[in-house]
Amino acid sequence: MSTHRESSTQKLPLSQRVAQSVSNASSRLTGTSRAHQSASIPRPAPLPPPPPRDPQLSQYSTRAREDVGWCSADFMLGAAMVIIQEGTHKIVVVHDKRRRWFFPRGRKDVGESLETAALREGHEESGYRAQFMPHWGINQQPDQRPNAYNSPTCEPIFLTTMYWPPKYKKQADGKMVCVDHGGEYLITWYLGSIPENAVRETGTGMPDEVDYVSHLLTFEEARERVPPAERRVLNWAWRVYCDTLHYEQYLAEEAAKEVSANPNGSQSATGSTEAEESGDDRPIKLGVAGGAAEGKLER
Repeated sequence: MSTHRESSTQKLPLSQRVAQSVSNASSRLTGTSRAHQSASIPRPAPLPPPPPRDPQLSQYSTRAREDVGWCSADFMLGAAMVIIQEGTHKIVVVHDKRRRWFFPRGRKDVGESLETAALREGHEESGYRAQFMPHWGINQQPDQRPNAYNSPTCEPIFLTTMYWPPKYKKQADGKMVCVDHGGEYLITWYLGSIPENAVRETGTGMPDEVDYVSHLLTFEEARERVPPAERRVLNWAWRVYCDTLHYEQYLAEEAAKEVSANPNGSQSATGSTEAEESGDDRPIKLGVAGGAAEGKLER
């Protein structure tokens, strides 16, 4: 085989034989150079797969967040209320001289419970003495009450976080020193109520809250004025409120039917026994609520 190749090469003209020899030498040199390069230059490590997107929760919530942790120096706790006047279905919204619209909220004091802080902040910023509204909103808390899962609760309806940036202070020598590294503000939201004849008090706020004026607005009016973060809270608060009204109406109708079926006032022993023996402690699944307003809710 080699003899045949050599004889075939020798038959080529001299110029072609020279060009072929140069090409073969160049190929051998280039191959050696590349082999040397690949041995001296490391290859880049393969990129890890992109992290999965945070899972989407219900349409009323933002996406779930990865597990995080903050020490007490980096967070503060607050409480807030969405207050509804049940007789008029209007919502209390606070307005200040900077033309901001917002719901009553604030930091809790040391030793103060979130529930007490919510009622206090609601009164200080709105001027109304609100009470917690019992509601049928879904929650994930274990219910150890005797009538577990079969009566309304006053559990929180929403949780929000707000980041505050670092703060700096100018020293006597002109240098800026960080006095606060920033942190997370965790706000627990409750549903509150006031009667139709509620009277707004004045002078209830802190010195920096003297210009706060609360207004009773419809759901649509409130949703137009509050910022997007609080609009999300309002959407869910209104859903819980409407579901509660519908379910309470359903319970009243069922009680009226039972009275009509038992004019003597005696309860059905069979139905009562079945309810006790079933032991069904599953949370009640509420239906879609809210009439015209519900159809306008935003994600």
